[in-house]
Amino acid sequence: MLIAMMGFVILIISASLLWDYSLNSIDARENRYRMELAASGVLSSLLETQGNPANWSSLPISQFNESNIDSLGLAKNSTLGLSHEGLWEIDWKKLRYLNSSSYNKTKVMLGLQGYEFNLTVNKFNGSSFALNYSVSGEIQSANVVKRTRYALLDNKRAELVLMVGQNE
Repeated sequence: MLIAMMGFVILIISASLLWDYSLNSIDARENRYRMELAASGVLSSLLETQGNPANWSSLPISQFNESNIDSLGLAKNSTLGLSHEGLWEIDWKKLRYLNSSSYNKTKVMLGLQGYEFNLTVNKFNGSSFALNYSVSGEIQSANVVKRTRYALLDNKRAELVLMVGQNE
């Protein structure tokens, strides 16, 4: 009877530990999926849209907030719809504006609350991509999602790299 009882207690403890491990594993995968989805969406929005309003980089820096800007986009021209003028061409003015703006405000407007991010634009110099511009926060997580897309910057190939992490 005592052996059966001890076996039952061991079985219950094992099942509890396995359940806890499974829940933690599922939670980690869901968090990773959310970061991947956020990174892909942000990079698409930056590269494929001008933002809303399209002239958001003309606003004074004091008005750079979510009340005045619905979304950020770096595209020079609209890449949506039937007209693809300036397909994935980055507007330098918008890029420089982000550089002079607040990292935390940019993070909120990109929809990356709860995450840290690093956006790097590397220009092709003929043989490789060289760092040209960066907006970054401090990502202290081992769990980082990295997304890369390509565009034009000053009629040259450029690489946009977005890294998103959730600090623990």
